[in-house]
Amino acid sequence: MNHNHITSLTTCNNTLEANMIQNMLENEGIECFLTNETTSSLTYGYLGGLASGIQIMINEKDGDEAIRVINQFRLQNKTQCPNCKSNNVVSKFGDKKFGKIILLLLVLITMIPFVSTKAVYLCKDCGSEFKV
Repeated sequence: MNHNHITSLTTCNNTLEANMIQNMLENEGIECFLTNETTSSLTYGYLGGLASGIQIMINEKDGDEAIRVINQFRLQNKTQCPNCKSNNVVSKFGDKKFGKIILLLLVLITMIPFVSTKAVYLCKDCGSEFKV
């Protein structure tokens, strides 16, 4: 891979999503690699959605094809609002932010991870908050 023209294609929230995209890109003959995978994986229980994420790096010349592949992946794996069936949803920190910040501080002080098993999403169309 020519390291003079490396660029970030996207950032993923978890290792599973990053590895799925990496495999799809490699199956299409697009060379890529992941950065920040270890840090994001280790800190997810501590920081949840506040972690910086796993970046998928590609050669700049493969950009158009890589975007086509990743858009296809995201269309197939789109989170849908259970209330209005919209795909216009975003991951969010959730309600009770003050409590979550206190919990985060306790986790950092005690070094005991608290892992939330369900991601919280907000529908930008109807305003519903839901867990997946």
